Amino acid sequence: MESRCKNYPPFCLGLAGPIGSGKSTIISILQRMRSFNVVGFGDYVTGIAKDRKLPIERAVLQSITEEVISSLGHRGFVSRVLASHNIEPGQSVIVDGIRFQDTIGAVRDELAPMPFFVLYVSLDEEVRLTRLKLRDGVDDIAQKEFDNHFSEVEVQSLVRDESDLIVSNTSRAKTFDEIDRFLRVQFS
Repeated sequence: MESRCKNYPPFCLGLAGPIGSGKSTIISILQRMRSFNVVGFGDYVTGIAKDRKLPIERAVLQSITEEVISSLGHRGFVSRVLASHNIEPGQSVIVDGIRFQDTIGAVRDELAPMPFFVLYVSLDEEVRLTRLKLRDGVDDIAQKEFDNHFSEVEVQSLVRDESDLIVSNTSRAKTFDEIDRFLRVQFS
């Protein structure tokens, strides 16, 4: 995929999926294959939490996201997040952490005419929960609370349904073959 990925014209990939599905892993590998400017909603919200000297905890970040969207709307939130990065003309972009259906249209409008594709990353639920326990030290009860937050419900329903490609993140090689096949079709 590396050589082919570099040959595509500039494009934007929006990454969505449940917490712990492997979005960050996919981003790190894609960045090695092409120079992407990575824009993250989570990074932006984490910056707000740090400025306010709040703990960097999932519940706090979800609350800040609600507050920002309530204040600015989805389009305003997307504009702020994209403006916080220096996106050069002609540079491909990865937008990490799409959690809402309305965000998809807002990103598409903000980055037009650049082609924009939403990639939904799924993972076996047992594997995902085990990963979260090991990575974040989150117990089952706390994880159920996070997963029941409206943003997580929406990402696993409406955002998944509107995605251009759904990949099961069970094997890195298989996942990247799927992404490459998808991009080849889009740019052929």
